[in-house]
Amino acid sequence: MQRRRWKVRDVVELALILGGLILIGSPFFLLGGHFATHPPPQQQSATTARPARKKYAPPKKQTLLRREPSWTPREPAYGTLCGVLDAWDPHAPDVPPGYVDALPRFDAARPEDRTAAAAYRDAELPFILYNVSALRRATARWTRAYLRDRLAKTSYKVEESVAGRSFVYYAKDERAPAGWTAPQVAVAMTPRELEEALDARNRSRLYYATISASEGRRQAWIRDDLPFLAPLDKPRPDAVPGDAWWRDAEGGSDEPLSAHFFMRPGSTRRWKGINCRLGMRGVQQTAHYDGKRNWIAMIAGAKRYVLQPPRACAALELLGRGHPSERHASFDWADPAERRRRAGGPFCDAPAVEVLVRESDLLYLPSYWFHYIVSATRSVQCNARTGLSRKREGWTDIERCGFGAPD
Repeated sequence: MQRRRWKVRDVVELALILGGLILIGSPFFLLGGHFATHPPPQQQSATTARPARKKYAPPKKQTLLRREPSWTPREPAYGTLCGVLDAWDPHAPDVPPGYVDALPRFDAARPEDRTAAAAYRDAELPFILYNVSALRRATARWTRAYLRDRLAKTSYKVEESVAGRSFVYYAKDERAPAGWTAPQVAVAMTPRELEEALDARNRSRLYYATISASEGRRQAWIRDDLPFLAPLDKPRPDAVPGDAWWRDAEGGSDEPLSAHFFMRPGSTRRWKGINCRLGMRGVQQTAHYDGKRNWIAMIAGAKRYVLQPPRACAALELLGRGHPSERHASFDWADPAERRRRAGGPFCDAPAVEVLVRESDLLYLPSYWFHYIVSATRSVQCNARTGLSRKREGWTDIERCGFGAPD
């Protein structure tokens, strides 16, 4: 049998036939592979089936929480008195790391902050106001040279501590108990001598100068530099009759808050003047309360104020009526031994907060609030009082302490 010889033409024809078959069969081949790896839905197992769609359920009715405005007056978050004093030793005036003020701070340049400050003022709660234009100007103006020039008087009465660092007010016309001696003595100093004394490195003697309210009343420059602490003769035409404060206390473009925000109407006759105090770093003022609302302006430096509400009165062991230093603390709060003796008792557990009043800050202190003061730096501070608080629970607490109803 003779073999057939393959010609070139035969090879080409065979290749064309095979290529055509491949082109015709490739789609079926590809589809077969797809169905092999992706079976149709009816062939999928129950484990791979899609989950059934959940039935629609209407959303539950949500309770909307009412948010009180940020300026709603609230009492401060109190600690205990001994806890506050132990955490920051009064004998160490430097501000400790991590210190945080416990009182709200309001910016007088912001309308919403002025509204908040007015709400706290009307609620008789303490707060700090800053960015008061007139106070900022006084802070810049009251340099040492300016004070030397303004206090150009032959000499001033300056108090010198007899023992310890605490200064306490005492009335000279009260009958002193047996064995009592004045807590400080008065020395005469010229303005320059006072300046040198306040800068002295010898801390065995501490000095504290007061420009009394009566002196401040005569010193026109103090009143001119601090107009927001001056009295008001007549109410504004738009004042609400019977209000303790004017609601509209807006000033001009240069001073957003006028004196009407600070001083009570009709305060001229009862206004005693502006007190100004110049003190060394580390000076302490014994805890006490004042019967009138108090605006405290920090001109230079900084002071630490430890505050207690009027309801703490019974726990604070105050000197009673008739004592030269009545309504003041009867012992040195800075003495840790005295605090240890009272551990676990009413004094140590009394509610207390603290605030650092810095340069150009203005502290509002309502009637009957107790305040214990430590000068964190050399400082200049002025204050004026205006009217009595009519918040009944405040003066009731004071009355229960044996100090009588307010005048």
